[in-house]
Amino acid sequence: MVFSQLMPDGSPDPRFGQEGGVWASSRSGATRVALRPDGGFLVGAFKQKVGTGRTDDGGLFSVKSRGGRDRDFGPGESPGSITIAGAPHKPSYVFDVEVLRGGRILATGTAKDRLLLMRLQADGSPDRSFGKSGRIILLPGGKKATLAAISRDMERDRKGRIVLAGFVYPRDAAKADYGLIMRFRKNGRLDRSFGSNGSVRLYATPRKGEERSTRLYDLTIDPKGGIWVAGSAGRSARDGRHAIVARLLPNGRKDRRFFKKGLLKIKLGEGSTGSAVLREGQKI
Repeated sequence: MVFSQLMPDGSPDPRFGQEGGVWASSRSGATRVALRPDGGFLVGAFKQKVGTGRTDDGGLFSVKSRGGRDRDFGPGESPGSITIAGAPHKPSYVFDVEVLRGGRILATGTAKDRLLLMRLQADGSPDRSFGKSGRIILLPGGKKATLAAISRDMERDRKGRIVLAGFVYPRDAAKADYGLIMRFRKNGRLDRSFGSNGSVRLYATPRKGEERSTRLYDLTIDPKGGIWVAGSAGRSARDGRHAIVARLLPNGRKDRRFFKKGLLKIKLGEGSTGSAVLREGQKI
């Protein structure tokens, strides 16, 4: 993982990092960056430990404003970072991180193939008022139906509820992967007034067929509470996919006024993916 800070003209900030405006950590990769109130950074990431037999572990790194590791963050045995352990063939990742007012931290991703949402204190210790000892780890549909669930992005609405977007791999290979949107209350409890008992399954392909899947990578919430998600759909092979955008109403139902019953498909080439949704005023 390589992290660089730039000057306004685009040149590296020579005062930042270990050498030449760069901060680096070996055997790891960054997925998302969030700015802390003190000017430091939180980096959602994954990392690999030598000799453990695991695939990837999730990681959350705290970096000071000048690029040094924040050794006041995280447990004593690993100052400056937090690890979400993976397992052989069951990786863990932190895909999104957000700093809340007052310095508390929200992070989401996957833990050993299960959906992960956690809230931490500013120093990286668990916020035990949230979920179960600061974490929510679940497998939508249960072990018999679901092989893996991944949360790729999160946003909070005006009421402070947390909305996640990602995707699920069913255990039955004949069934299609589906996009997943879930909403949680401030305390981490599932908001069962949203969608079907707290979650929405989005299928942008036939539910059965030749290696078809729907995956969501990003979401945003508009001023009216509508939830916009972007991702990809089609065959699992990259050359048979197209980008998708969907809009949900605040209750989780598709907004059927948007394009074709709430779903827009965009084929920009043989393998297209929607990776981000941005909002500027009334435009998406």
